[in-house]
Amino acid sequence: MKKGFTLLEMLAVIIIIAMLSLTMFSAVRNQIQSQKGKMSETTEKLIKSAADIYVTERPKAYPMNSGSFYCDITIKKLINNGLLKSPIKDFKTGKEIDVNKIVKVTVNGNTYEYEIIASDGCK
Repeated sequence: MKKGFTLLEMLAVIIIIAMLSLTMFSAVRNQIQSQKGKMSETTEKLIKSAADIYVTERPKAYPMNSGSFYCDITIKKLINNGLLKSPIKDFKTGKEIDVNKIVKVTVNGNTYEYEIIASDGCK
């Protein structure tokens, strides 16, 4: 009696391993994409927090008049003031974020709200 595996048994094992690998690859890829999205949200929160510090340090330049908005804060200005470090990458796309983007500050009651917009989008 011979010892070892037949060709058919070996093929079956290879097919099972391949199917498991494909299943795991898909799950891992989806998890990576999900994490990249979360990192992008984190980057946006970081920029908004830096803008909040910038505004808080300059209360006379950004008075809390409800309904008013300010469009003079750029990401470049936040970098130049030491509140952010360059380059800033969007992990979702893998590209650097344009430092000319504006952080629009809107006064809503007793709070500031921040929105990152294109350099020509403040109206």
